Amino acid sequence: MRSGDGGRPLIRSLFTLTLLFAPLLCDEYLIGYRAVVKNAELIDERISVAHTMRPCRGTPTRSITLSVNDDAKIVDILKNNFEEFFDFIAKESLHVRDFSKTSAAINTSTTTLTLPIRCFKVDFKGNLAKITAIKE
Repeated sequence: MRSGDGGRPLIRSLFTLTLLFAPLLCDEYLIGYRAVVKNAELIDERISVAHTMRPCRGTPTRSITLSVNDDAKIVDILKNNFEEFFDFIAKESLHVRDFSKTSAAINTSTTTLTLPIRCFKVDFKGNLAKITAIKE
């Protein structure tokens, strides 16, 4: 005899598979950042973004959701929401290197902020992009 909810186990199974494999369907990018500040003036700033050639290994750590314009590329999304993204990556693994020198009573300092290139999963849903850091 069949039960009246014969379709529910199938729906539950599909839902469970969707939850398990949803992170695998995301786009994976290698993202790096570097800024050089000399005497309190920004000299150079670069965001490096590349699509991964092989799957990222590791576990998802933290994520941030950013707003997206229609058909925006990941580089444009990061530039348009840079302050939010910078706060996010600063908590992940931002390296700071400072060098100060005084010569003839003139002080010069150079500070370099670097986010080593690491893997991020990006899931686009409508007007939002969820960016998740992957810890190897």
